[in-house]
Amino acid sequence: MRLVKFVVCVILLGVIVYVYPTRPDTFMHRVQALMKPDDTLRAEYNQLILQKEAKLGALEKGIELVTDNFDRAVANAPICPQTGLPAVITITEDSRPGIEEECEQLREEIKALEEKLAALD
Repeated sequence: MRLVKFVVCVILLGVIVYVYPTRPDTFMHRVQALMKPDDTLRAEYNQLILQKEAKLGALEKGIELVTDNFDRAVANAPICPQTGLPAVITITEDSRPGIEEECEQLREEIKALEEKLAALD
């Protein structure tokens, strides 16, 4: 009876390790990589790359929109009725540096995933 319980527990543990989703940089993911066929890993890596590239594209488009908005605000600055000069536009908060750092981090993650994908070949 104990042997049956032990075998059932081992099978359940194996199923959990095989199926449970993990982040790519964890020990559990490496264990799963040893258990899963290469085709499954390729599909997972390709899916992660596509997700990260989509997020990167959205962030880069956001940077472009913010830059365009700043340029538009400067170009359409109100004119002072007394001096005839455009008003001075002061930007108090610029979110672009933080977004650019996140873009760079995503590029590095994509590169690492592509290297792992190339290592499977």
